Amino acid sequence: MSANRVEKLVYWYLRFNGYLTVENFTVHPDHKKDPEAEADILAVRFPLSKEDPEGYHFERDLKLVLPDVTDFIIGEVKSGMCAINENSWGNPTRKDIEYALEWMGFLPKEDIGRVAKDIYQNKMWANEKYSVRQVCFGRYGNDELGTGYPQLPQIFLDRMIDFLYRRLTTDCNCLHRENWDSYIQALVKLIEQGQGFNELLAWILQKDN
Repeated sequence: MSANRVEKLVYWYLRFNGYLTVENFTVHPDHKKDPEAEADILAVRFPLSKEDPEGYHFERDLKLVLPDVTDFIIGEVKSGMCAINENSWGNPTRKDIEYALEWMGFLPKEDIGRVAKDIYQNKMWANEKYSVRQVCFGRYGNDELGTGYPQLPQIFLDRMIDFLYRRLTTDCNCLHRENWDSYIQALVKLIEQGQGFNELLAWILQKDN
């Protein structure tokens, strides 16, 4: 099981909202002389994504999902207050955003600098087909961050726990989950045992040895 259960919560929250994910994305030092930077999670969701197997309907969280574009997320995960690492992902001289955009691979090389500039300034960029945005996941909000970057989503643990709880107890409670990882199987077991929000939160905030 992952040593960081909060990051795994975010992974499954994104997964159930239709995002493909890369955990612990590293900006390698051979791209620049500065130390490595890391995004806790990168994710992408395509606009036609849906998951409605016969007999079931799985909801998506409209606070997160942008349904009409291909949506790329650079995610920062915290167990406390939401935050962005301004020394790396907020520092244009390091070119970490450019590195991530090159890896995403949907932009011509000549557009990367312009798009990166918008992301450094506003924490997001979008056109009629694509969106690239930074998203904070944490236990509670950051007022300063919200004031400085009003378009920056801050998604809280209670919202993600509630979303997963409903996803795991509505319609699909009899589906087989043997192929899921140990984290989500353990969370399912706690829910089936009748654990409430406070117990689930305490379990998620624990660190594994």
